[in-house]
Amino acid sequence: MEWLFGLRSSGIFLVEKSRQMMVTWIVCAYLLWRAKYNKHQLILVQSKREDDAANLVFVKEPHVARISFLESHLPPHLRSCVFPRAGTYSHLYFPEGSHIWGIPEGGDIIRSNTPSVVFSDESAYQPEFGNSFTAALPAIKGGSGQYIAVSSAEPGEFQTLVEST
Repeated sequence: MEWLFGLRSSGIFLVEKSRQMMVTWIVCAYLLWRAKYNKHQLILVQSKREDDAANLVFVKEPHVARISFLESHLPPHLRSCVFPRAGTYSHLYFPEGSHIWGIPEGGDIIRSNTPSVVFSDESAYQPEFGNSFTAALPAIKGGSGQYIAVSSAEPGEFQTLVEST
């Protein structure tokens, strides 16, 4: 429970993980909650390739990607999204104006928007992780923005950032 409180209250949240920890699933559930219950959130879900990010957000059917799977398996009275209208490839749209968008690595899309949350999955395997993190800093430092990065251990910019915090 303490881990979830840390996730919700931290501007920068970094996790070195192993597969069995299910950290990505927990973060996806948090992002779904944030989109459902906070108006006008732009939540960017980033992975090395757009296809990988889409598999976390929405693909063709709600039961395929993690966040749309979670939404579609809630009891009917808790669902916000009406599929297929609520989703397009790599995007989920919520009635209160929130948007979850799966993007490829790099800082360009982040820099061109004002995200509420950037979630970087398997950050250590993204050659452009540093650009992504740097691009997100104005949104994080300017208010209630968040940067969440999780990854299996691998030498590189992610490891350096984890060790420095």
